[in-house]
Amino acid sequence: MAPKRFDKTKLKVWWGLGPLHKSLELAELRSGGVFPKDFLVLAQYEDGPVLQLLLGVRDGQAAVKNLAVSTESPDGLPITASMVHDLPLGQMFDEAIGQAAVAATALASPQLFVTLEEATAARAEALASRRGRPVSEENLLKVAAIVRANTYDPRQEVRRELHVSERTASRWIAEARSRGLVTEEENK
Repeated sequence: MAPKRFDKTKLKVWWGLGPLHKSLELAELRSGGVFPKDFLVLAQYEDGPVLQLLLGVRDGQAAVKNLAVSTESPDGLPITASMVHDLPLGQMFDEAIGQAAVAATALASPQLFVTLEEATAARAEALASRRGRPVSEENLLKVAAIVRANTYDPRQEVRRELHVSERTASRWIAEARSRGLVTEEENK
């Protein structure tokens, strides 16, 4: 069965100026923009459960710091695993983060509004900060040790031990190589 296509027109994201937003503190993103330290957003896809997302900055990235799912669906039925499974969480997170970036830019502006260009730039910077998982020095040293152990397939070993995707494992091995932590001979 093919996965359902995401339809942005069926996504609702909203926020209001509540206690968390009254004294909006901003943090810098690694992409160069700013984002709220704490920003509460609600999101709903189609007639599914309402998600409450506490957004903020973690390791220079706009991130979902906390996620709560309403205990009942809008039609009053209890939330089931299949309801949550069918939610396009990645797209919901991205849309919530994009809107929070625009809201923060507007709230930080002396005029309390932004132009379309400013809104687009704020959204792009927040989403760009989420691309790719940054690798810590500690993880690079672990990657180098795994590769040096001369395992049959170091990429699979990195993936398994550090709980990352194959693509991330490959990127981290390449990063360890580029920093001189692993030589080509050690990675054969």
